[in-house]
Amino acid sequence: RLKPDLVFLDIQMPEVNGFELLEIIGDINFRLIFTTAFDQYAVRAFKVSAVDYLLKPVDQKELKLAIEKVKKRGSAEPAKEYELLLKNIDQIKTIALKAQGEYRFFEVDEIMYLKADGNYCFLFRHKPQRQEHISYSLGKMEEMLPEHLFFRNHASFIINRNHIKKYSTKDGGYLVMRDGARLPVAKSRKTEFDNWMGFNDS
Repeated sequence: RLKPDLVFLDIQMPEVNGFELLEIIGDINFRLIFTTAFDQYAVRAFKVSAVDYLLKPVDQKELKLAIEKVKKRGSAEPAKEYELLLKNIDQIKTIALKAQGEYRFFEVDEIMYLKADGNYCFLFRHKPQRQEHISYSLGKMEEMLPEHLFFRNHASFIINRNHIKKYSTKDGGYLVMRDGARLPVAKSRKTEFDNWMGFNDS
C-alpha cells in the first residue's frame, strides 16, 4: 500500500470530485495540493481553510512555490486543515438567488439545470420538483455555480452532473435529466463536455 508524502488532487474527476474523495479516504496523513480550473466555490474554501492549491493550467513557477511551501510546513499533522476545508465546503452548499423581488436560498445539490430566459433564467429544482424564475442571466449563474458540478452544455442551458440520467451521442448529442427533460449538447461544447465528464476516450 502506498504511503505518499504529497498528493496533487484535482477537484474535477469522473466518478467523485476531490472533496468527496477526501471524505472517502477519511484518515489523511499526507500533504495535499489541490488543482482546479477557476472555481470560485472551491477557491473560497481553500483560502478560508489555508490549504495549498494551484489553478489550472498550472504554471511551473507556481508549482515550485507550492512544493516549497509544503516542505516548509514539515511533518506537522495535516488532518485538521483538511477537516476545516470539508467543513467550509459544507457551509457553502447553499446559494442565495434573487427571485421575484426577494432572495431565496437553494441547496446547490437540488438544482437540476437552468434554462435561459433573456436576462433572466429558469431554475429547475429536484426536491420539490418545480421551476423558479431567477433574476440573473445564465451567464451570471455560470459564474456563480461550482464548476465541478455545473456545466454550460448549450447557450441556453446549464446542467448539474448529479442529475444526468443518460447521455446520448445520437442526434448531435443530448442529455436526459432526472425529470425526463431532454437537453442538447452544443457541437462546439461537446469535446469540453466529454473532458469535464471524464469521457476522454469518446
